Amino acid sequence: MKENTTTNKPSPATGQAGKAAQAGPAAPIQLDKIKNMQTARKFNKIQKELSSAPTDYEAKSRKRRKKRAIRLVQKLMFFVVIPTIVASVYFYRYANDQYESIASVSIQRDGAPSVGLDTIIGSFGGSGSAQDALTIEAYILSRDMLRSLDKEENYIQHFKNPKIDIITRLKTDATFEDAYEFYQKMILVEYSSESGVLGLKVRAFDAQSAQRFARRIIELSEVKVNKLSSKMQEDKINFTTKVLKESKEKLAVAQKGVLDYQKEVGDFAPESTAGSLMHLKNQLEGNLAMAQTQLSEARSIMTADAPKVVRLTQKIQSLKAQIRKENEKLIGDEEGGMGQKIVEFEMAALDKKLAEREYQSALVSLEAARLDAMKQSRYLVEISSPNLPDEATYPIRWLKVLTVFLVSIAIFGVLSLTVSAIKEHARI
Repeated sequence: MKENTTTNKPSPATGQAGKAAQAGPAAPIQLDKIKNMQTARKFNKIQKELSSAPTDYEAKSRKRRKKRAIRLVQKLMFFVVIPTIVASVYFYRYANDQYESIASVSIQRDGAPSVGLDTIIGSFGGSGSAQDALTIEAYILSRDMLRSLDKEENYIQHFKNPKIDIITRLKTDATFEDAYEFYQKMILVEYSSESGVLGLKVRAFDAQSAQRFARRIIELSEVKVNKLSSKMQEDKINFTTKVLKESKEKLAVAQKGVLDYQKEVGDFAPESTAGSLMHLKNQLEGNLAMAQTQLSEARSIMTADAPKVVRLTQKIQSLKAQIRKENEKLIGDEEGGMGQKIVEFEMAALDKKLAEREYQSALVSLEAARLDAMKQSRYLVEISSPNLPDEATYPIRWLKVLTVFLVSIAIFGVLSLTVSAIKEHARI
């Protein structure tokens, strides 16, 4: 067989090693050099790989930061910038001007109440003027005021004007309750406890309407104050008049009771009659004592059957019988005696006297109530008339835009924190 003469081609390193081996004693030194060169090449390769790795990492980091920045800008645009731009465009271009008319009034009384228990108690619960002012404040902000304004000044229709921007104006199909909520936003009433002044601020979409609405509110409030004052006066006078009527009826009943009793006993003045009976009884007792004295003297000098003795004895018996009769008239039994009649008459007369005093007191109270009602009448004083505004005061555009901006930032922050928390929870 033919020998295979094919041999593997030696590598440069192997060849050099072989040559070095054939070279004799210098071969070990050359082999070490070759190994050092191979190690250096590997080291250089590893060093190049390591030096290129930070560059790739930084590039990827920059790319991730760029994406995050783009997403953040997109979110800020969506949640903050766009809403702020929309708000700026609306408030500075489309939002209608609102004019505010300002006025101030006060509730006054004709006379000052006297210092008494009512005044002391009232000082703890607020003065009468403060209560009146708070009552008018509640009336101004009531539905009754809105109805009156709408009926007389066409108030609701003013805020439904289609020329007003759709966001600000009142809806065309708005209910009365919707209009009332809108009314409360356009009217401001402030009471100062220090000065006792009631401040009024009325807003509308033109200066003339704001002034007209404010003036009409004051006029209606004045009518209300007059009604309340008249009502209080009428209530007080009606009460005292009712008391006077009742006392008059009681007096009439007492007088009729006295007359009926006089007719019943047949005596106009039982007390006078009793006095006459007592006087007669005293005279009879005096005559009896004198006759008894005369009889004693006659018996000392005369016999028992002497005409004078007999006559005196009969006189004494007659006087005693008369005295007993008069005593029966004065005392009698429990129901028919003059004493009982006097007691009953005195009770009826006392009822009559008390009714007369009550009637007189009711007359005095009625007159005092009329005078007090005249002194305590309330009236509304217009301290400053509703002004005609020469420039719009609402809306405060920069403040509205700033509010939208801050609210948008707050919403963006809350949403960002919420999403971050959800992602963190998902990783766990």
